[in-house]
Amino acid sequence: MKKTNLIINVILIVVIIGLIISTSILFNRYKALEFELSDEYMMSEWLYVNGVRYEKNNIIEIDDRYFIDYKFVKDFIYDDMELSNSKQRVYMEFDSKWADLDDEFLNEFIIDNIVDINIPLVDYNEIKYLPLETIARALFFEYGFTGNDIWIIAKDKLESVSVSKSKIFINENLNIPNKQSNNSTDFYGVSTGKAYFVANDENLGYVSLDSVKVKESDTRFLSEYYFADREKVEKPFYLVWDQITSYNGALNFNNELVEKSADIISPTFLSLNINGIVINESDYKYIQWVHDMDKEVWVLASNSFNPEWTNEMLSNPILVDRFISQLCVLTLIYEFDGINIDFENIYLKDKELLSEFMKKLYQTTQKMDIPLSIDVTIPEGSDQWSKVYDRKSLAKSTDYIFLMAYDEFWASSNISGPVASIPWTIDGLDKTLELVPNEKLVLGIPGYMRVWKDYKSGNDSSVLSIKNRDNYVEENEFTTEYLPELMINYSEKKESGVLTRVWYEDSISISQRLDLVKQYDLPGIGLWRRGFIDSETEIIIQQNLSRRE
Repeated sequence: MKKTNLIINVILIVVIIGLIISTSILFNRYKALEFELSDEYMMSEWLYVNGVRYEKNNIIEIDDRYFIDYKFVKDFIYDDMELSNSKQRVYMEFDSKWADLDDEFLNEFIIDNIVDINIPLVDYNEIKYLPLETIARALFFEYGFTGNDIWIIAKDKLESVSVSKSKIFINENLNIPNKQSNNSTDFYGVSTGKAYFVANDENLGYVSLDSVKVKESDTRFLSEYYFADREKVEKPFYLVWDQITSYNGALNFNNELVEKSADIISPTFLSLNINGIVINESDYKYIQWVHDMDKEVWVLASNSFNPEWTNEMLSNPILVDRFISQLCVLTLIYEFDGINIDFENIYLKDKELLSEFMKKLYQTTQKMDIPLSIDVTIPEGSDQWSKVYDRKSLAKSTDYIFLMAYDEFWASSNISGPVASIPWTIDGLDKTLELVPNEKLVLGIPGYMRVWKDYKSGNDSSVLSIKNRDNYVEENEFTTEYLPELMINYSEKKESGVLTRVWYEDSISISQRLDLVKQYDLPGIGLWRRGFIDSETEIIIQQNLSRRE
């Protein structure tokens, strides 16, 4: 019996020793596997959306900008969006909860009238991408970079949390620790149900629910972009329009600015389409570039020079409200500092409707505390290009009226002539000032001229910018003369039966236009357009506007 017990005890001891050895081996193997998994994770790159891990290749970098796959956004972030027929933009429905401004009028107006907004896309390797910064602002999510990883958390799920000094794990089951040390306690976080996903600049991963303390936070949407207390631009101000006709142009803008003393840049980002739709070609990085120079962005919204679309919108109160509500939301998302309306080629029958539209828009921009302006031509021109503007009414419904004092002779004119002779400009100012108070009237000045070629059968013209003027004169061996009756310089040359004629915009004409700003005590100038002038002209503008040293 004793011998049997001894054998049993020996067997038990052997079994226990075997179990201990096996457990140790299994534990070591588990730890090795754990570290292998951790190492594999650390060497990989991931995209986390609300705590769920995806392949990082859904986000790409092009020229220092990040873009996110449109289909990925639709599938995993916000599904109320569709591609446009042209496949060049995405239309996203506006969620009413996003209208959380302090002004009830604005909230109700946006909720009642907006249907959607559109964000332009880029094509890369046959995949359509949305600009990450813009779509983050439009869909209200935070994103960040931690090491090689990127994380996205929707604002209505986002929490600011503090985490006790506990391990951060690379998986939601909390059984594979992150080898990276955790020296932080403050994170952005979102609950996944089983754990908390947390992220900051140094670390990210999952922690246990009981290790998280949620801080008080205020979820904000449009109100986060609302900027009521802004400094007003000093007068006389200097605005320069920037003609950008596509999103590709917005992405690839030239960041060398000749017009260094300009106070305001007005990019042509927005335009009317059918059904009161605002086509958006805006780029948020462009706006940041302008703001970084301490300049304002007064976005230009055009009617696409399309009288039919304009009539369709102006004659339908629903479409008017839709158009204005889109302007409001896009202004907030992109942080535009003002709106410049450039509606041209409008049916004369829509004259009163245009004034009513501006009254309604002005009511909204006043609530937003942003300046509203409209571009008009010199009085007494054609029906659709001049007589359609009720300047006296428009002056009451805007902060500024820009007088486009150029194109005295249009590109398609049957008669060759200057872009804007000085007497013609003065006459236009005098006539406009009978209808618009001087404190609201801004003088538009051309940064270009036209090269006219007169043939026996007719004529044609091409645009010549001020910056290219000297080279053109030199290459063509022109002799310049001053025309006292027009108060500008002029050249002509006849070769092979063709008479080439140029009425110049130069230091003489620009200086005289700037003198008019002082003489009439106008609030500033608008230059058409960016990229047309040279540094010499820029210095003249800088020196002649009275408040500039």
